[in-house]
Amino acid sequence: MITPLRQYRPLLDGPRHLHEQQRGAIAILAMAGAMILLLASWTVYDTGSAAQKKMDAQIAADTAALSQATVKARSMNLLAYANVTKRSVWGIHTLYPSYMSAVAQWIHGDYSLGGFDFESFTGMNAICTACYATSGEDGSNNELCNLCNYMNNNRVMWKNVACKENDFETACSSSDPDSWGDFYRFSGHDHNTETHELMETEQGSEYPKLIETDLEKKLRDGRESGAPAPYTFRVGEDPSWSKNFFGKDLIAIDNYQRFITAITPWWGWTEQSLRAVRNGATLSGSFPTPPGVLPDSTRRITETLIDHFSDATPVGSAETIHNHSSYVDGLPVRPGNIGTMKSHLASAVSAGNIFNVLKACLDGGNCATENPFLLEHMLNIASFLLNSEGTVVGFSGDGALEFASSVLVHLLGSLETFRTRGLQFTQNSMVQSMGANRIAAEPWELRPFRNTGEWQLQTSNLVLAMVADFTSFSILQGRKKYELLNSDYMHNDAKSVRYRNHFYAESFADRPTPIDPTAINEKNTYRAASTWAMSRAEIFHTGADGPDLWTPSWTSRMRPIVIGNEWHLAGYNMNQVYHDTLPYMVLSRTIGATGQWPLNQVGVDMLRMEKISHSMGPSTIGGLTK
Repeated sequence: MITPLRQYRPLLDGPRHLHEQQRGAIAILAMAGAMILLLASWTVYDTGSAAQKKMDAQIAADTAALSQATVKARSMNLLAYANVTKRSVWGIHTLYPSYMSAVAQWIHGDYSLGGFDFESFTGMNAICTACYATSGEDGSNNELCNLCNYMNNNRVMWKNVACKENDFETACSSSDPDSWGDFYRFSGHDHNTETHELMETEQGSEYPKLIETDLEKKLRDGRESGAPAPYTFRVGEDPSWSKNFFGKDLIAIDNYQRFITAITPWWGWTEQSLRAVRNGATLSGSFPTPPGVLPDSTRRITETLIDHFSDATPVGSAETIHNHSSYVDGLPVRPGNIGTMKSHLASAVSAGNIFNVLKACLDGGNCATENPFLLEHMLNIASFLLNSEGTVVGFSGDGALEFASSVLVHLLGSLETFRTRGLQFTQNSMVQSMGANRIAAEPWELRPFRNTGEWQLQTSNLVLAMVADFTSFSILQGRKKYELLNSDYMHNDAKSVRYRNHFYAESFADRPTPIDPTAINEKNTYRAASTWAMSRAEIFHTGADGPDLWTPSWTSRMRPIVIGNEWHLAGYNMNQVYHDTLPYMVLSRTIGATGQWPLNQVGVDMLRMEKISHSMGPSTIGGLTK
């Protein structure tokens, strides 16, 4: 039997078989897929870590920006409340002389109301003459005679507004408070030096009649202080209610407004700095920066940082150190001009304004918000009425004509004489009692700006926040695997060794200086490990009629970094923002707000921001949101 020869398979038959079949390709593809998944997972891990840092930085910047804007909005509302308080002082101060003048005009019949002239037929002379003509021989009373007596009784009481009767003197005694009448107490000036009986009757007349030395004439003939505005009443020295009370109150309120305006920039800066640090930021600063002179140490640190690290980039030069904007932080307000409050109150009680309020109320609007002072004015009038019992102001008459006269006096005192006499008297009082501090009596107002860009800048704040990572480029802990390409930077020549020492040194102590100014930007900023974030918030007024300082309706909100061409209109750029902000970021570090660590650890990060800020010009920053 012949045995056939056995064919032995070669040792590499298995791999060859695997190669000939497609199962080998599948295995290789599976390994490649595993490699891709591994790389993807590493990428996702690193991306997630970087994204978390970015979120932390952005949250810190957002919180800081909104907190700073909230402080500004709160200050604007405080200024509005102070303005309303000033307005209340003016309103109350003005109402009393307005009613004194109104009652005197009512007795004389020398007034106009709503465009109608009531002279010669509604005064006491005309009423009493008609009473005498219609009363008959028996002298029986009628409605006109009742009104005549009513006006005469008020006339007799009215003489005491200047000075109370004194058995020994015809003038008020400055040393005898018991002789002071209301007007003397109010103004500190005696209008009763010529004749004590300001309103007399002519002898032999059948009815009371006025003489030319009446109080209203005396009040009208006050001295003038320049044309054309006369002082309605004279205001003397102490004792004066205007000076002892109202003047001091207005100065105190104005001092409060000045204090709030001055402290708000630093109040807001401190708020944003603390909020940013508490939310994870290493350093933060805001633009515009608060006013004031920084410590020399802070300025020197800032200039050293910019100068030292700008040497390593072609975009840097000595001029970049001084590339600052001309803006400082502050509220968009200023003290009002002389006459601002007088014009505001006169407009508030004008017939046209009252008509608009009534129309708005009938249309379903909120009457109180259409003209807030008008409601306050009505409450003051009600208080005046309740405290004037027994007089025409307090509706003391019995008949219809007496009641109509009381209504007429209230219309005169609250509208016509309030605008034409009372406000002028109050303005005169402020001049006499406040002297050089006269401007303190005026309300604060929004100051004008050249364009919308400046308005948007002064009503907003831009926050830069940095979250540092001191381990990102540590050889032992961080990104040792992320090295520069060998072909370009890993040669053993002296220049490459110098670069390697710079890029991977544990600290800046062994950084060679100076670095070649022709070095590539990427090489000098490669070690930057911090995460930066920007955020912007603004204050705005929620009123339907636009922003003002009369309604405390200011609030805050987030907004984009750039809206339209506002940066171009206001004339600033990102590099100026960075240079303005950097000293205050250093200041937040030097006061210990962010812990104790060497500033040189973030030097490369500041250099990187210096380079980036140069690239954000007016043509490239448009549309930036965060």
